[in-house]
Amino acid sequence: MRTHHPRKRFGQNFLRDEGVISRISGAVHATSHDHLVEIGPGQGAL
Repeated sequence: MRTHHPRKRFGQNFLRDEGVISRISGAVHATSHDHLVEIGPGQGAL
């Protein structure tokens, strides 16, 4: 898998902090029947 580097000129920031990822995914309250889509060119952390 290629490593993507954020481009400052595009204002990109890639989510890497496991604690933040956990808090965001916990706040969604998704079930196994839900379909979720993460939009963006990052690494698909969520």
